[in-house]
Amino acid sequence: MPGILFLLDRTSDDRIEQLWDQMEREFGVAKGYPGALPHLTVHLAAAYDLTATQTVVEELANDCAPFDVTTAGLGVFTDELPILYIPVTRTRILDDLHLRLYRSLAPHCSGHVPYYAPEKWMPHVSIGQVNISPDVLPSLLAWLSHQPLSWEMSAATLAIGENSDTGIELFGTFPLRG
Repeated sequence: MPGILFLLDRTSDDRIEQLWDQMEREFGVAKGYPGALPHLTVHLAAAYDLTATQTVVEELANDCAPFDVTTAGLGVFTDELPILYIPVTRTRILDDLHLRLYRSLAPHCSGHVPYYAPEKWMPHVSIGQVNISPDVLPSLLAWLSHQPLSWEMSAATLAIGENSDTGIELFGTFPLRG
């Protein structure tokens, strides 16, 4: 499913990559998607008018300066295949950007995922997805609860991308320049 993402800076990327490597070594839990990129999803829909979406995302990127986000704790989205994530603290800057993007993209997408609506959105960085067996989950959660997951991260690039079986296919990246 395609979406709009904030790609995280190299330092954040390294911390998450190291966490993924440790999860694989200690628990046999590989990345949810090989080639995955550490990111923060801000919009998700079944389909986008790609040309119009690129224009909206590029305009927002040109108006927006890079900014920092803070993470803290650990979360689990429950389902048949649980998703482990690091919560991102909502701030006025992040909420304003999310709302602007949400409203601007509304005419250019279909099948909007309700969890990404402004009143429901829970910003997060996924660290485990489609790759965690139920028998490993309790010990993995116990281990993760002792890891340092309170980080400052910089968001400096907006991207349009979609998960595939081998990673995230990016349809466009737009550095924040405001």
